[in-house]
Amino acid sequence: MRVLVLHNHYRQAGGEDVAVRQEVALLRERGHEVTVFERDNSEVHADGLIPKARLFAETVWSKQAYTAVCELIRRARPDVVHVHNVLPLLSPSVLHAAWSRQVPVVQSLHNYRLICPGTLLRRNGANCFDCVGRSTWRGVLHACYRDSRLASGGVVAMLETHRALGTWRRVTAYIALSEFQRQMLIRGGLPADRLHVKPNFVAWPYPVREGAGSYALYVGRLSPEKGVQTLVEAWIRQNTIPLIIVGTGPLEPALRERVSASGANIELVGFRPPHEIAQLLVGARCLVYPSELHEPGGLSAIEAFAAGVPVVASRMGALTDLVDHGRTGLHFGAGDTAELIAAVQAVTPEASVRMGCAAREEYLVRFTPDRNYDLLMGIYEPLLRSNSPWRS
Repeated sequence: MRVLVLHNHYRQAGGEDVAVRQEVALLRERGHEVTVFERDNSEVHADGLIPKARLFAETVWSKQAYTAVCELIRRARPDVVHVHNVLPLLSPSVLHAAWSRQVPVVQSLHNYRLICPGTLLRRNGANCFDCVGRSTWRGVLHACYRDSRLASGGVVAMLETHRALGTWRRVTAYIALSEFQRQMLIRGGLPADRLHVKPNFVAWPYPVREGAGSYALYVGRLSPEKGVQTLVEAWIRQNTIPLIIVGTGPLEPALRERVSASGANIELVGFRPPHEIAQLLVGARCLVYPSELHEPGGLSAIEAFAAGVPVVASRMGALTDLVDHGRTGLHFGAGDTAELIAAVQAVTPEASVRMGCAAREEYLVRFTPDRNYDLLMGIYEPLLRSNSPWRS
């Protein structure tokens, strides 16, 4: 099979960029011919009125990306074009490029971009559903994208122009990361019969935990929506086992100052590469996932499952389905420090071992590369049978 993958990298690399890289490797390891066309937000230099206007227009329709993808299709002759992020340098013009060459399009939705200008269903520190199922123009008023009305205007112009053109209803198949995300996207107007669920996966060449572990672990971005402030305040109120926080982000200076002043049993270790995170998981009693937004997926929770570590997670978004309360971990109310501490205290050494074994079994059933490959082929193969001019 020949697959053309299209992706616009973020300026600050995150889970979506990792997921794209892993999926490309998965296909190549199994003998498929994968061509990757990428742009990077580090290329964006929009200082001044004219460059900003040019970026605004390119976000809606990039002639350069359209032409480049048409030429790639001519040369690579893909059976499927698999699209990930298109904002801002690729734009939805790449979808039209594929259709103009009669190649089916699969689009992975790693967030809520097509129904929410800010991508997270959140604004001003609270969850927001104002645009779900309605016009997204109110996102300009609220400056939902990067706290800028101008930048939000570019995103909203892209969303509404292509909604009017019927672009979103012409994608051959969409991939959501969870059933929660799928249902939210259906509420937002995407066609239910084209929305498939394929979660993230983890290749785990690292050790699996033995024993109960001795500390709680947080791995993720240090930003308000991730609930890390709630986590720190919970530990300051009532120290339990030690807490190790892995990650960087805008809250890091304030959190370091708060932890230092409190004397709480918390260690912020900053960024750590994957092999070091794996080492930390092997020694953890539990992973804490305190997110206060409706997570579409939950990659760090899947990594914990792979290591045989239970997850204490907020009842938000995909986390409610990902973590089976009492079996692979425990839930608590988002933002509730008392319930968070009670949940962590309930993960006794005996409970941690029991739930950790169940978490590892869950990983082996649902989140391995082999399982994910089967799900991806289940989405690709019907498209090849029905519509691929290059097969002949």
